[in-house]
Amino acid sequence: MLNSNKCLICDENLNETIELTDWRSNENKKFEYYVCKNCGNIQIKEIPENLSDYYSDNYYSLQKSYINDKQFSKIKKFLLKHRELYFFKIKKDILGFLVNVIKPSKEKHRENFAIKFLFDNMNKGIVLDVGSGDNWLWQYFHKLGWTNIIGIDPFINNDIFINGHKVIYKCTFDEFIKNNNCDNIQAVMFNHSLEHIANPIETLKLTHSILPSNGKCLLRIPLNNGIAKRLWGYQFPTFDVPIHLWIPSINTINVLLQKCNFIINENIYENEIDLLMEYYKNFKSESEIPNLSKIQKKYFNKLSMMSYVLGISDIIGLVLEKK
Repeated sequence: MLNSNKCLICDENLNETIELTDWRSNENKKFEYYVCKNCGNIQIKEIPENLSDYYSDNYYSLQKSYINDKQFSKIKKFLLKHRELYFFKIKKDILGFLVNVIKPSKEKHRENFAIKFLFDNMNKGIVLDVGSGDNWLWQYFHKLGWTNIIGIDPFINNDIFINGHKVIYKCTFDEFIKNNNCDNIQAVMFNHSLEHIANPIETLKLTHSILPSNGKCLLRIPLNNGIAKRLWGYQFPTFDVPIHLWIPSINTINVLLQKCNFIINENIYENEIDLLMEYYKNFKSESEIPNLSKIQKKYFNKLSMMSYVLGISDIIGLVLEKK
């Protein structure tokens, strides 16, 4: 539990603190974080009472990205489904390739670990995305007929409906589990959301309890000892103060999974510098952004590919399964 001097992952007594700056605001407000000497976790010393105020309107997952509720024709659904399956590299599809040439997809990133996880699991049952934000893509998928994806987020304005069906619920994970039938949930996604939750052990244990024996859990989360941190310290998007309540190390993740009875089925270290810099641009002027030459980016990304061996990635993506 946060707001105590014990590590919320390994229960170690905490004494050392560091000051981290809210880099997204212009006020440069500082917050104290504990540093765990045992597992390497860092966690906020005291959660602000007005935490929701720090989720500004331009926060990437809360940009009111609603789409209209008008239904697609059968032929349009058919063509767009093929396009997205091709675009996201779910399967090789000549028709999808042709449609994408004529009317390209709106999405920027083709190889998306979360999208792959979704398509791997939503034909088996419901995929629950915890901390989804407004997520226009999930709304769009519902319009195409891919309805086995449900989002939840306590910080959106209202529940979101597509074709009369609730697509994204305004609630916490605990509230959703308490008030809904979870028998058909096949997979759960924490796509850069678990670090926003003050009770990660209880949350993952609850996830474990609702998943079937072959169910999967996606965990994408920043790490606190990656390349960007070594280059620029704590002033980088992976340290989103104060809404990142805790930021683990690799060792922290291992302790967490052991306590919650999950094992790693698949992992990927993500460290594409262009993606980190693009996110940074949402909140900072050009003069405030770390300046990288093409050569620096090239070598940064080469180093990123070695991060599995070196253990210095800034973000990790894990597919977990129950022990």
